[in-house]
Amino acid sequence: MADVDNDGILEILLVTRENLVSGPRTIIVLDGRDRIVEWFYRLSDTYPITIDVAGINSDNIVSIVVGTHSEIIYLINEAQLGS
Repeated sequence: MADVDNDGILEILLVTRENLVSGPRTIIVLDGRDRIVEWFYRLSDTYPITIDVAGINSDNIVSIVVGTHSEIIYLINEAQLGS
């Protein structure tokens, strides 16, 4: 859990590998209060293995860091999605 959108509420981060409603290879961010999906990001061609949250630079935006089976590292944040 982490506050990935700076709203003061912790979000729940999920990683899917199976073909669920959201599709396979998906990072899902749920609102920590009501468990509603805030946003999700589908990985194109690989399966996620690890997930963490970090401030990578000085822009005050928290990024989700995803390590994958194919040794690709994704940095994902809500601002990139235009949400």
